[in-house]
Amino acid sequence: MTDIVHVSEADGDEDLDRFLSMTPQERQSFANSVFGEIHKRYIELGKCFYAMKQRGDDMESVRLQYGGVLYALIRIGAGQTLPSVYVRFGGHRELMDKISNLDPEDQRRLAAGEKVKVLCYTPEGKQTHRLKDPRELTSDERRQVFARDHIRTESEQASELDRQNLKKTRKQDMATFGPLKCDRVARTARCGNDVATLANLRAAVRFLSE
Repeated sequence: MTDIVHVSEADGDEDLDRFLSMTPQERQSFANSVFGEIHKRYIELGKCFYAMKQRGDDMESVRLQYGGVLYALIRIGAGQTLPSVYVRFGGHRELMDKISNLDPEDQRRLAAGEKVKVLCYTPEGKQTHRLKDPRELTSDERRQVFARDHIRTESEQASELDRQNLKKTRKQDMATFGPLKCDRVARTARCGNDVATLANLRAAVRFLSE
């Protein structure tokens, strides 16, 4: 209650007594109207910053004032991101970048609270899925669920999981020893632009051991 009083007095918003005298439905309606105004302001501000950027204005002072918010507002002004996406996901920069590349309908559904399907496997190796709020996704799950411009289907997620697992396996097959970068699968060692095969290395070791 104290917070509401403070906001009301500081910002000159709707009188607290009048707000509390409303019915629950009226308070909800009022909150929705305020939320709508926030969307409009985001769009107006975004269009201003987008126009400034397009005209080549010096944006450094604006960037210092608005920080990471500036990037989001410019995307809103360019029509690439719905304001509701920023409202819901603004605190998750990487996630917001991915959602901003989706088509407007997908953006709208996720901003409204729709969860995404995350493909996973049972201990028996069978495919299943979980429904998760995008904000709760791990970095690996974000890469799994979101393609560059769409939400992956379960079959696409399966392929992406295979790719990620292969990449992790490949990392285990790579090692560096001084200037040598060794690939256990290819059975080669690279030094700069030069590549030596396992046979080359064995011959070199024999020579050095004599």
